[in-house]
Amino acid sequence: MRKRIVLPAIAVLCLVAVCGAALYLSYGQPGAPSRARVPGLEEPARLVVYEDGSAAIDAASARDAYAGLGYLHAQEHAWAMTLWQRTARGVLSPWLGAELLPIDRLARRLRIASMSQAAYAALDPDDRALLDAYAAGVNAALGQRRAGRSPEFVLLRAAPDPWEPWYALSIERLWAWLAAEFPHPDSLQGARAAADALDALQSKHRLLQEWLHLHGFDHSMAWAVADSDGTHLFQRQVYGASALPLFQEVTLTYPGETAIGATWIGAPFMPAGRTNARFWSILPASAVALRVSADDAPAFEYEKWTVAEGREVVTRFRRDEGALFLGTDSSAAALAAATDAPDGPDSAASNLYLTWPGWEPVSDAAAWFGLISGSDAPFALQDGDGLIATPAGSLLVAGTPLFAIRHGDGLAAGNNPWSALAAERLAASMANKNDPLNASESPLAASGLRSAWAENITSRILEALPETLATSRPGLFEDALTYLRNWDYSFDGASIPATIADAWAGAYFDSTGAWPGLPADSAASLRGQPEADRLEERILERAVAALAGRFGPNPERWRWENAHPHAWYFPVWSSEGASIGKRGATRDRYAPIRLPGSGHVTALKYGISRSEEALPAPARWEASISTSAWEVLRYRARRFPVHRPFGRYLVPRNAPRPGVLRADSLDETTGRAERPGRPVRYVTTLLPG
Repeated sequence: MRKRIVLPAIAVLCLVAVCGAALYLSYGQPGAPSRARVPGLEEPARLVVYEDGSAAIDAASARDAYAGLGYLHAQEHAWAMTLWQRTARGVLSPWLGAELLPIDRLARRLRIASMSQAAYAALDPDDRALLDAYAAGVNAALGQRRAGRSPEFVLLRAAPDPWEPWYALSIERLWAWLAAEFPHPDSLQGARAAADALDALQSKHRLLQEWLHLHGFDHSMAWAVADSDGTHLFQRQVYGASALPLFQEVTLTYPGETAIGATWIGAPFMPAGRTNARFWSILPASAVALRVSADDAPAFEYEKWTVAEGREVVTRFRRDEGALFLGTDSSAAALAAATDAPDGPDSAASNLYLTWPGWEPVSDAAAWFGLISGSDAPFALQDGDGLIATPAGSLLVAGTPLFAIRHGDGLAAGNNPWSALAAERLAASMANKNDPLNASESPLAASGLRSAWAENITSRILEALPETLATSRPGLFEDALTYLRNWDYSFDGASIPATIADAWAGAYFDSTGAWPGLPADSAASLRGQPEADRLEERILERAVAALAGRFGPNPERWRWENAHPHAWYFPVWSSEGASIGKRGATRDRYAPIRLPGSGHVTALKYGISRSEEALPAPARWEASISTSAWEVLRYRARRFPVHRPFGRYLVPRNAPRPGVLRADSLDETTGRAERPGRPVRYVTTLLPG
C-alpha cells in the first residue's frame, strides 16, 4: 500500500522538478545585486526599482545621478539597448545574419554612427561628462551576470556589447530619423529620377520602421486646460507598435534638483518630465526638406564590413555635406517648382538633395540636459516642438509645431492634422459648460473618447440623407442609419456606430482622395454638381457592404474593439525578414499581442483607425500633472511581462492602471528621499569603483 502512494508521489515530485527547471531555464534571470560598483562614481548612490517598473535614483551630484540612470537602463533593458544601438550603427548583419543587410545598408547610408561620434566630440565638456557617466553606469550593469542572462541574449547565444558614450547619441539620431516626415514622391512629378530615388528611400525607411516597430511619432500631442483647481497638463507620446517599452519612468534626486519623468531607454534624455521649476513635453519631430543645386553630383562613398557568415559586403552612396543626393533632372524649372523655390538654377541639369540636421555633427544633448538644469539650449537635431509650463500655470509653445491651438487659459500642440481635430474637441468642450469633459480628468477618462470630428461627419451624413431614406431601405442600411442617429460620438470599444462612421470616412477617401473634415477635403465644394449627387448615400452603401463582407451581416460584430484591435510586436522575433523569430517556443513567447481597441486619432484618448495611411501605432506613453499637485506625475503605459511564466496571458485587456511618479521630500537625517507605501522590487546601492 505504501509503495502505491510513494511511487506516484515521487513521480509527481519529479514532474514538478522538471517543470520548475524548464520554467527557470526558459524564464529565469539572476536577481538584481544589493550592491554594485560603478567606476567614476563620486559618492554612493541609491537605486530603487518598484513593482510597477518605475524607479528612483538618489545621488550626490548630477553626474552620479546619470551614472545611476545608465545602470538602471542596462539592468532593466539591456536587450532593447543593444538592439537599438546595433541598428543605429548598422551592425545587425554580423550579429543576426545577412537577412538584415538592407537595414545595415540604410543605417550606413544615413551615417548615423559616424555623425554621432562627431557630435559627441563636438559637445561641451560638461555635457560629454554626463554621457561618460551614463556610459560608465551602463557598462557596470552589463558587466554583471543579470544583463547577459536576459532571455533574448540566451536564445540568441549572444552577449551585450560594451557601451561607448556616443552610443546614446546614435540612438538619439535613430529616433530623430524615425520621427522625420518625408515629402511625398508625387510632389516631384517633374523630376522622375529624383522621385524614384525618394520613393526607394522611403521604402527602406518603412522597412526600418517595421523592423523596430517604431513609427507614428507625429501622433504625439500635449495639451493644458485650466479650471478653479489650477492648470492641468496632459501629454501622449506615440511610438508605434513595439512591445518593448521606449521609456523608463524615473525620479532623479540630487542636491538642488528633483526631476521626475520618462527617459529614453538607451539615452540619458527626458522628453517628458517635470522639475521644481517647469514641466515639459517635447514631441518627436525632425525636419527633412528638399534642396536644388546646380553643383556636380557628389562622388560615391563606400563602406565595407563583414556579416555573420564571414563574407564581406560593400555599400555605396552619394552624400553631400548635410544632404543626401537623390538624383538629376534636365528640367531645372520642374525641380525648383518641386521644392517651392522662387527661381530654379540656370543650368540645364540640376541635382536634388534631401537635407536633414542628422547629417551634421550636432546633438540635442545640451537641450535635453538643459530641460532639467534650467538652461535653454536650443534643439538642433530634433525640432524641439512641444509644450512647457510652470507651477504658476504659465504656458509656452516650444518650437514650431504644426498646430498650437489656444482656448481661454488652455493650449494644445501637436504635429498631425488629425491631432488638431482632437485639440478642437478640447477647445469646444472647455467653452461649453454642459460638455461632459472635466478639465481635471485624466486624458484616459471616458469623456476623452468623444470626437468633435465624428460629430461633424455624422451630422453631414444625416443631413444629406432624407428622413424617409432609412425606412425605404430596410436591412443593414437602415440599421447603420439608426446607429448613427443614436451615437454619442464616442470611440469606446463597444461602439458600433464608431465603426460605421470610420468606415464611411475611409470609403469617402477612396472615392474623393481626401479625408472628410480635414482642410484638404475639397469634395464638400461639389455640392449641387452632378458628380456630388447622392455622394454620402453612395459612400455609406459601400461602407456598409465592406463591413458586412469583413465581419458578417450581424452589426453586433462591428464593435469598434473588434474592427480596430491594437497589436504590439516584438522586434527581431516578429520580423518577416529574420528567420530567428520562427524558432519553436520563441515563436509563441514573442508572438504579437492583440488587445481590443478603443480611442481614435481625433479623440483625446488616442487610438488607431481607418484613417491611418501609415503603419498603425497603438503603443503610447501618457501622463498628466496639475499645478495644484506639482509633486505628482501620473502616467500610463502598457507592459508585457513575457519573461514571467505565462506572462503574455496575464496582460490586462482593459487599459492598465495609472502609475505615479512622486517628487518626495528628503529625510533630514539620511538625506534620502522618503517614499513610504510603494511596493519595492529591489534596491541596489551603487558604490564608487
